[in-house]
Amino acid sequence: MRAAERFLEGQEETVRVKLGVLLKVFEWGALLFFGRRFTRLPAAKQDLYMRAWELSRVRTFRFGFSSLRNLALLAFYTQPESWPMIGYPGPVLESENRQSAIGNS
Repeated sequence: MRAAERFLEGQEETVRVKLGVLLKVFEWGALLFFGRRFTRLPAAKQDLYMRAWELSRVRTFRFGFSSLRNLALLAFYTQPESWPMIGYPGPVLESENRQSAIGNS
């Protein structure tokens, strides 16, 4: 989550406030449909709830889902531990610097 936090630190206050509202609506909105907040739902119901947001007729819900998904992807794929899963060797400049350091040893 540090990547998401770093990203949000660079955003305007209004963006951070809106994201906070979105997270609360998403979390507690599940209560209306499943009788529990999102983080207390079993995985299958979480998937169903997220799918409902993703495919909603209401554009605001679809946009909210997309925003949360993109933030989650940012947080996950900026972690070096995730890179081997997608065949990414890491930043080129960082790799070149490591190679130079190894060659100069």
